[in-house]
Amino acid sequence: MTVQIRLSEIDHARREDRGDGAWSIAPDLGYLRLAIVNVVFFGAPGSGDRNWVLIDTGLPTSRSSILAVAERRFGTNARPAAIILTHGHFDHVGTVLDLANKWDVPGLRASTRAPLFGRNRILSATRSLGRGWTDGAAVAAFSTRAN
Repeated sequence: MTVQIRLSEIDHARREDRGDGAWSIAPDLGYLRLAIVNVVFFGAPGSGDRNWVLIDTGLPTSRSSILAVAERRFGTNARPAAIILTHGHFDHVGTVLDLANKWDVPGLRASTRAPLFGRNRILSATRSLGRGWTDGAAVAAFSTRAN
């Protein structure tokens, strides 16, 4: 039988509610808990269009929650520079195609293993976000439009 080990308050990451719907854990890092998964917003609040990144996209029902927090956190019509998927499980990719199309934004995988959405959607295996965020590591990009 598996036993969960309780953490004391000192073991928990500090978080702050700044009123945008996400829990802030650093000045440029916030997360939104969606049922069984977290989505992460990387970028300074108020930074505007193309100056932030969405990490994972939750469940297929997560779209409106993500859009609401993104608008409150980064500004009206502020689109991310990219969407990064940590992996391809259903609870992390649920709205990726819908959001990528809405925001006209590339989606990036955090790994160069097999494509998530088919070979005709792969753009590049060496895209990175710059600014040191991916540490120059290769990531595979997918397009929401077939070539």
